[in-house]
Amino acid sequence: MSLSNSFFKEIGVQEEIGVRVTSVIDDLLEKGGNRPIDIQLVSEKSGIPGSTVKQIFFAYLTLQMLKGTFLPIHRKCGEPVGTQETSVAAILEKAKKGRFGDLCFKCHDPIEGQKDVEIQIIFWKPGTNV
Repeated sequence: MSLSNSFFKEIGVQEEIGVRVTSVIDDLLEKGGNRPIDIQLVSEKSGIPGSTVKQIFFAYLTLQMLKGTFLPIHRKCGEPVGTQETSVAAILEKAKKGRFGDLCFKCHDPIEGQKDVEIQIIFWKPGTNV
């Protein structure tokens, strides 16, 4: 399920780095069953900075070689404040309407709308039911 070498050039990633990152992604998908993978995990396993890994993840997502769900995270402490959604718009709407509560369950700081919520993308193997 790897990207072609010419594609790495198109997205501005050195071929050697692209091959290393896609190898880690493919290995995690093959061995992980239906478990999600994320940019940080692939960055740690490949030794490649997250900003570069992110480019390759988004290429996989664009080409539908991965699918993504979106998780609302409290900006202050990094803990989830809601459930996974299939769209960013759903999370932003919930944040705007105050549906993540007034206080974070973890750090007890206020959640005062969209400014206190960031969105983490969780990547899945296509066909995974999430």
